[in-house]
Amino acid sequence: MCEKNSACKIIGSFLQVVLIAFSVLIWIFSSKIYYDGEISSVIAKDLKDNFYSVPISDFRQENLDYIEEEDEYPLRNLKESLGINYVNFGIWQGTVKGCGKKSDDGSYTVKALDSDKSCTDDEVFLESIEPVDLGIYSGMKVSKRTIGKTYFQLLNEEGSIISENQNCADDKKSCGYIDTLKNKLCINKNKNCPINYIKIDYDEPKDVNITKTIYGKNKNMYLSNNPYSEEDDRTPYIIGNFKIADKQICSIPNLYWSNYELYNLDANIHKYATQCSLEGYKQNNAFDNELRYHRLDEISIYDLYKENGIIDLINRTELINYGFDFNKYFRNDKKLYLYVRTFYGFNKTCLKDREIEFNVNQLDELETKHSISEKMKNWGFWAKGLMVASEISSLIAFPDLFTNSGHFNPQFFIGYILSIIGNIGNLWQTTHSNSYDDAYQDPFLCSDSVTNEIYNIMAYKINESGKNIRITNYFIIANFICVLALFVLHLITIKKSEDK
Repeated sequence: MCEKNSACKIIGSFLQVVLIAFSVLIWIFSSKIYYDGEISSVIAKDLKDNFYSVPISDFRQENLDYIEEEDEYPLRNLKESLGINYVNFGIWQGTVKGCGKKSDDGSYTVKALDSDKSCTDDEVFLESIEPVDLGIYSGMKVSKRTIGKTYFQLLNEEGSIISENQNCADDKKSCGYIDTLKNKLCINKNKNCPINYIKIDYDEPKDVNITKTIYGKNKNMYLSNNPYSEEDDRTPYIIGNFKIADKQICSIPNLYWSNYELYNLDANIHKYATQCSLEGYKQNNAFDNELRYHRLDEISIYDLYKENGIIDLINRTELINYGFDFNKYFRNDKKLYLYVRTFYGFNKTCLKDREIEFNVNQLDELETKHSISEKMKNWGFWAKGLMVASEISSLIAFPDLFTNSGHFNPQFFIGYILSIIGNIGNLWQTTHSNSYDDAYQDPFLCSDSVTNEIYNIMAYKINESGKNIRITNYFIIANFICVLALFVLHLITIKKSEDK
């Protein structure tokens, strides 16, 4: 056995401290891997959506007569009735599964429910609510018609997208700015421009030739698709899509910013950020909301959610019995804002300057490769959980390294096995689910593209994840060596005890 001041006690103490330190570092760097990986995948998705989006050429007003009754809003998902042309103004993210508990004094507690757990006997299970598309805005429900060509297709079509200081060809006309670089869209003179002006107001604007009106409850949506000329007082931005947000739109899509307190089971609460920023990446030219998003209108949360059936939906659940107070979370004085967005700017010269021809499918591959799936997250949770269990078991059994009477401690043996499984599992999980080394083979060489800056942020996060994977794996291997050394040290003390 180890004597009071023997070398094996000093070595054993040192290894135990190092073991705990490595375990903490593994947790820290593993979390950074997921954080960076999730960001890179959502940026890839946002860029992909940007390239695939098609400018809107026309809106068609849909009939709302069948939801005239005060408290009946049966329409939750308009896609079924309107098909692919349905206009989605935004989305309510819904809620997560949870457990509710009421005390004798009438107070309640609500907690989110992990996927592998269940509520206790004195708790009530609260079912989640799936996200709900916001298909009605202030009494307006519309479907859309597009020009039939995506932003990326237009980029690759000669003469369709030109820079702000260029003129369209003689057989084409300018329809206005299509992206955040103020690139202009040129289309054939015999075709109609996509919608390049939109305003929601009580009265029709007098300074613009309105070509279509969508009628709402009080305000109307006024549209124009007139050709653009340099003499126009208005700044025509071609419409790509809508978004409803809580005052501010986040630069990175997976962050959520809110003025207001959220319910404990609100699906957004886990994405909540007090500022729309990333570590070191505050809103900059790449994500300039003033260039990409143009605020159209404001609406009370209650009114918007009521006309989209969300109020009625929540009323049919147990949530209202466990803290979901409409007067608190959906008050009429709480506002949401409707934005119209244009496209992220991509300079056509960037296509020519690239060593490898850019294909939007690359973004599909990046999104798929670097999305952190729930399955892999769960596997990582269990792998790290096994490591924690092994550390606790080792700590409990550690004194026996110096005090045992020559008997093998099964608890230490269990900890050793757990640590082997946990270390190997975590090593496999980080390496297998996050193969970032070859992710950024084809960097943008063009400096005058907004999407170039965004892509570089994504690439930076990808490279950060790759670096953190390597560091994490080094710590896992070192952790494994420490456990193995402690196990061998334990066996030596037993052998010495037997020899005596």
